[in-house]
Amino acid sequence: MLNQRRVLVTGAGGFIGHHLTKYLIARDYWVRGVDVKRPEYEPTAAHEFELLDLRRWDNCLQALRDVHEVYALAAEMGGIGFIETHKAEIVRDSTMINIHSIEAARVCGVKRFLFTSSACIYPGYLQKRADVTPLKEDDAYPADAEDGYGWEKLPPHAVFLLQSHQPRPGSDDHDQRTRRHGGRSRREADRSGPRSYQTAGCAWQKQRQHTTAGGAGVGAVCVARRGSGADLPVD
Repeated sequence: MLNQRRVLVTGAGGFIGHHLTKYLIARDYWVRGVDVKRPEYEPTAAHEFELLDLRRWDNCLQALRDVHEVYALAAEMGGIGFIETHKAEIVRDSTMINIHSIEAARVCGVKRFLFTSSACIYPGYLQKRADVTPLKEDDAYPADAEDGYGWEKLPPHAVFLLQSHQPRPGSDDHDQRTRRHGGRSRREADRSGPRSYQTAGCAWQKQRQHTTAGGAGVGAVCVARRGSGADLPVD
């Protein structure tokens, strides 16, 4: 136990955060899960699970205490109905969650931090053709992100961009951009409310590897990564 890697998964009440928690525990990590809600369909496997609103700075400090690594999946998220009608709320809440989490990682001395970004930060005009040129990291600027969900990813991305030039001593930070593939579940298509801090990303997959999110036919592919050091834990 003394030599176990201690990991925090934020957004651990969501679908991917819940399964990432089980994935890490199966590989002998000690895991703390944090979210504003617990997993809906089975109990969490996390060694600790705390109900915390990460928009609050004091809650971020509590969540990130005494851990070596952070998988930051937390975001204000809902189905397509919520995403299209609550864009200001998404940008405001998720920006607070992300910026507070990144700064709390610095204050708490976290060694590895994974921020799950999105291909939604890229301009839409670069992605409309079937024969689109593969996106590069630099294509995110000049910024013309998707309204709401895309724009909320850019402030923390800017922090990582600047930290790559002035890295934290002993740190290993990653910015991973994900793209969603497949259809929506019936439940998500009808959902109009938020209330799970989660992401549609595949946080634990290497660059350009795929994962499948189950019966809804939903998956993700990582299209870019910024960071250094060893790869994230993948079989």
